[in-house]
Amino acid sequence: MNRMMNSSDDERWVEALDRELKSLPDHRAPPTLVPRVLAAIAARSTCPWYRQSWPAWPVGVRLAATAVVLLAVAASVSSWANLVRNAGLLGAAAEVVSDVFYLVGAIVNLVCVVLTAVATGLSRAYGPFLIGLAAVMIAMYLCCIGCGTLIYRLARIPTVKGVPK
Repeated sequence: MNRMMNSSDDERWVEALDRELKSLPDHRAPPTLVPRVLAAIAARSTCPWYRQSWPAWPVGVRLAATAVVLLAVAASVSSWANLVRNAGLLGAAAEVVSDVFYLVGAIVNLVCVVLTAVATGLSRAYGPFLIGLAAVMIAMYLCCIGCGTLIYRLARIPTVKGVPK
């Protein structure tokens, strides 16, 4: 029974709220809204053609761009077809790629060995000092990022005659 009373109270409250909201006057748009919207539309239409959407581009430019894209696709498909057809060319390309990656792998291994040696030597000599220094540097870096974000956000607040909106 208590549940029934609550639902009827809720319904009466919703009806009263609905009546009050409907009795409120409509909001009027500020008088500067229409000129600002029209100015924004005019500014968009005066942009150069390459800054507008694709349908606003001149027909000749759209046709030329479409032709260039189609030629690039056709050249890519043709090149891949020739590469697949000529197994010798594919083998040569695979050999060049494997040689490049072998060289890159050797360089990465060398750098890893050198960094491991330096880290081992420094950790034995100055371990706690370096850990503390790294912690301080990370904290300073994060503070700089936070301050930069704050300054950027404050600089980007829209203002009207120096007063934030």
